Amino acid sequence: MSRLTRSQRVQFVLMNGMHGAGLFLSLATLLGLCDFEGYASQVCRQWQPDSPEEQERRMETAYIRLYGELDGCLE
Repeated sequence: MSRLTRSQRVQFVLMNGMHGAGLFLSLATLLGLCDFEGYASQVCRQWQPDSPEEQERRMETAYIRLYGELDGCLE
């Protein structure tokens, strides 16, 4: 955790708070071992495709990803 940037720590907190993603999936995504599409697939696997729940989680995942990308632009 100490190697994560401030932005990545914020993303980690959002992933766990909003999705209950767990330690390993969140860290794997933030460290580049898993992309955000793979993360979203794992988080949404319990819902039917295009269900309101799945769409909401995918939208939240896009915002979490965007936060990290925008933070990189501001530095």
